[in-house]
Amino acid sequence: MDNNWTLRPEFWNDDWTDLPEWKFEQGLRLSDRSTRTWVVKLTFVKNGNECTGTGFFVNLPGANIIIKEGEPGIPVDVILTAGHNLIDHGRMRTTDLKIHFLAVQQEETKDEGDQGHKEHRKIQDLEQIVEIEDAWRVCISPPYENDPRERKRDSKHDWGAIFISQEGEHHHPGFQLNLFYALNTKDGHGPVDDLLKACNVHVEGYRIGTKVGSPAVSSGKGEVKTPHQLQYHAETEQGISGSPVWAASNGQEVVLAIHTTGQLPKKSGGVRLSYEVLDTLFRWTNVGYRSSTLRVHHRVKNPNSKPTKSNAGKSKEPKKTPLDPLYLRFPDPDSDAVVRLGKDRQNTAFDIIPAVTQYGNDRLLYAFRVSHPASWAKQRGTEHLWVVWDSDRDRAVLSPTLHASSLVILEPKKTNGLQQPLRDFWLVTAGPDGQSKRELAMGWNGIDEDDVFLGVPIESSEVSFQPVKRIAGVHQFVFEAFD
Repeated sequence: MDNNWTLRPEFWNDDWTDLPEWKFEQGLRLSDRSTRTWVVKLTFVKNGNECTGTGFFVNLPGANIIIKEGEPGIPVDVILTAGHNLIDHGRMRTTDLKIHFLAVQQEETKDEGDQGHKEHRKIQDLEQIVEIEDAWRVCISPPYENDPRERKRDSKHDWGAIFISQEGEHHHPGFQLNLFYALNTKDGHGPVDDLLKACNVHVEGYRIGTKVGSPAVSSGKGEVKTPHQLQYHAETEQGISGSPVWAASNGQEVVLAIHTTGQLPKKSGGVRLSYEVLDTLFRWTNVGYRSSTLRVHHRVKNPNSKPTKSNAGKSKEPKKTPLDPLYLRFPDPDSDAVVRLGKDRQNTAFDIIPAVTQYGNDRLLYAFRVSHPASWAKQRGTEHLWVVWDSDRDRAVLSPTLHASSLVILEPKKTNGLQQPLRDFWLVTAGPDGQSKRELAMGWNGIDEDDVFLGVPIESSEVSFQPVKRIAGVHQFVFEAFD
């Protein structure tokens, strides 16, 4: 028999195994949002001079800053800006830093015609000023803080973040963060290249003397100059540094870069919100989960025996016995995921990071990136390996390309209608629009517990996706630190 036999091409179709192609839709959809409330004016003192700059809010639900180890983090809203707005060339941080922005004021009214239904009516936008006094409220890209050569062009590290305390239950609205547009592309082909070819970018910021609430906007074509730099034909001037460079995608205003440099002579430039920038921001704000395994939350033996009678004559359910934990595991970078019994030889760990944030939605869409074994990505000739949850074929695979099927919602359980902190959760597949699709299930019917004594691999291919039901105790998972 010929061991090298393969199926002839005419009897094979890539559609049987490949994931469907997809692209983001470009543009907005009947949007009535005003980005002027998302863009902020900065005033500060630098080298003894009063200066003006720009920053902007981004959507990052769950962002928090831990001040003291062991204590809960402080919920914050996140503002991004240029690093040179926060530090001078002598490595001295700017002083007297103030954030000026429009705060949407609302009045709660009672509609008697609807049985006391409460409505929120917008009164007006009022200027709000927040003075930044605590050092922990400002973070600067570490390489830039160590070497802030003020006018060095094309610095990929010229950026930082300002954190202000979140007011109320919801974060301040802002621009979308999108990991798809942050990743490097090959040969000019990728989501960010498609977006820049189809749409103009907009630079929105405060010129010197401009009043709060009236940022200036310039638009033009953009291009990825380097993996860390975006270049664009948009008019800019002093005071605009730190502005968002954004475009319209999939009905959202997505930020692609932070404006840092003026025209050269007809092009401006900014620090791209690359994977490295977003990863640093997520670490600062404690969003996401690092080097973690995915484990079935609570697995008990499902007895088939009938209820027994107690001494009192009442039926008594058989005692459920806790079993060894089950993990999601990839045997190698080219294999489908399997269900693994026990931690022995459980070699797969992930970084679970926000991939897409959405306006008006406090729910993040996450992606799983392989963090261990670290050599797998290099083995596949790529920077990253992403989990693709192929619910149509009941499988999970690894891909060097982030795909729409990589997006998942981590849905925590609710108690008395209130969402609880993320301890145990359902993993629900979702597209870029954030709509729930199917929930992950991991079975163990094909695993014989006694095989562990025979040296037989204690794994099963029972990775599947079920209709979303969110039944407590069923198909729930936890993250566990990788040892």
